[in-house]
Amino acid sequence: MTWIDISQPLRSTTAVWPGDAPFSYRLVATLEADGANVGEMTASMHIGTHVDAPFHYKEDGVTIDRLSPELFIGEALVVDLRGHEVIYASHFADVDLTGVSRVLVKLRDEVEVDKFPVSYPIFDESVAEFLCDKGVKLIGVDTPSVDAVENVSLTMHNACAKYNLIIIENLLLQDVSSGLYDFIGLPLRVEGGDGSPIRAVLKRK
Repeated sequence: MTWIDISQPLRSTTAVWPGDAPFSYRLVATLEADGANVGEMTASMHIGTHVDAPFHYKEDGVTIDRLSPELFIGEALVVDLRGHEVIYASHFADVDLTGVSRVLVKLRDEVEVDKFPVSYPIFDESVAEFLCDKGVKLIGVDTPSVDAVENVSLTMHNACAKYNLIIIENLLLQDVSSGLYDFIGLPLRVEGGDGSPIRAVLKRK
């Protein structure tokens, strides 16, 4: 089996959280004029497929550079929970989470990378405690957030902080079926960072 890229491409049109800095890339030196092509980019740390460090939503939370790389390498279970506006712990009742430490939740039929969704499924905070009790350390979603845009209290984010559950957002899972996969999705080692884009890939077990 080949590796499946489940990360959003970064380009000037990639949708961003309302108010965040969009992605921009330009050449500041060229092969012809300077002997090498050298690019420069600017963007929100939460552009495209990214990890939320606890510092993003908790003042004394761990920054991205202090998260162990082991969190982002290993087996991951893809769970299909499409068709629900709110995800509750009860939706995982029939999912075998034995030995699972990473759960990637498929919530949408299609993701339009260049269009921020009007609405998307969100999570009830009960999910964080439930997954923690099962030994899960990381949750990934194919939506811009585990909370609604208007939820400035970041209820699910803070529940994840309470139960030491790391969040990945904006995955591309529309072409991925449920099941167990090898997963890699390493963030950049940005000192003091509140998050980081990642290149996330899966390979079927």
